[in-house]
Amino acid sequence: MFRRVVSVLPPDPHFPANLGELGYKVNERDEIVSVKNPTEGYRFFNNRNERYNEVNREAINTCIRNEVLARLAALDVPTIPLPLGTPSTSPHIPILASADLKSRSRVILILNEASQDLGIWAYRSIGSLDANGGLVNGSAISFVQHLLRLPSSPTDSSPPGIIIANIGQLLWYRGGKKAVSFQTWNALPRKSAVHGPMKIDDVKNRVDKNESVQKHVAYVFEEVLGSLVKKEALVDVVGLSNGGYSSKISAIALGNPLHSASEITNPAFAAFLKAVSSTPLLRPCLLTAKLRLAYLRFQRGRAYICDSEPVGTLLPDPHLSTRSEPGAKSDLAQAFSSDSKVEIMTFGDPLMSSESSADSSSFGCPIFASGEWAYSECIMSAAYKEICAFFDEVASKGDEYVNVEILPAKAEEDREEVSLT
Repeated sequence: MFRRVVSVLPPDPHFPANLGELGYKVNERDEIVSVKNPTEGYRFFNNRNERYNEVNREAINTCIRNEVLARLAALDVPTIPLPLGTPSTSPHIPILASADLKSRSRVILILNEASQDLGIWAYRSIGSLDANGGLVNGSAISFVQHLLRLPSSPTDSSPPGIIIANIGQLLWYRGGKKAVSFQTWNALPRKSAVHGPMKIDDVKNRVDKNESVQKHVAYVFEEVLGSLVKKEALVDVVGLSNGGYSSKISAIALGNPLHSASEITNPAFAAFLKAVSSTPLLRPCLLTAKLRLAYLRFQRGRAYICDSEPVGTLLPDPHLSTRSEPGAKSDLAQAFSSDSKVEIMTFGDPLMSSESSADSSSFGCPIFASGEWAYSECIMSAAYKEICAFFDEVASKGDEYVNVEILPAKAEEDREEVSLT
């Protein structure tokens, strides 16, 4: 039997995390372009060897992450480690948060896609040279810049605070003393170019209380919101594919939601998302004071999906039904009888069938076009202004706000473009 020892195998490629040395630069429009050809953006396929392209991409992505986090810190949105109080050299998951959250009357929490790095909406957008592309538009920089120009409410002219969870970087790389995504993990140095990636140790390569997406989201709701945000502050949530629910949420926008209405097991969350229909969920006059307050927070969810229609267009729902909702009152009362501060939305065997769910629409809430027709990861880059306008409308109308009516599929020829301003 013959074998090749590691010393004679092709070495694993290495590239410096420096844009200039990689042959790229950031131009005056914050686009990443080739130094030799400024009209050309980033190209992944630079070599026939897939490992070469993978490591090269990670080097460029490292430059992008460093620049994005530096600019966000300059906007007073630094990183903080989780669990709270963990030294930067110890295993931790970084998140982004406004430096003065305790003083904000409204906070926007973003739960990004599990495939993206902290502060990055989509590397696809960052590498694009179109209108929604570039370093600013493809990351949280544009969102934070826009947010700084908005008031928290009609009675508070200061901008809302922001928290960006880190659903994508939940692996702890001990060699680099940093949290990384699966994509970065696969690009870490190997013994040779033909060796496989390092095995993931479920203890050594995980962070306490943040071992999974569900645990990380729970920690953000329970500990971060509980410790860094004042009790009376309202919280708006942007959930990109992953999401959660808390009793202190004021409104929620779902980008590329992956659930169906019948899968929502939390009746309170279903009611929160619920759209206006001909059958009201409950009569407010019949509720206790606690449930009446909860009822006023219903109907404040929206879904933004990939569609060729202009951003902000109200889309018809092919699964819209006006079936009655037996048992809704008792389910809701039970959901709000607990003093639990946070209830995380879960999926699995539904507690409510499709016949008795909060409604039988696709996602349990009105559906809007995001302005992005092809890639769900680019929704935030295209729709963040519309999402902020929706949150502002909820904040300005307060308890008087309820959702627009869902369009049935048969009304597709009469699509209505809804202005959120």
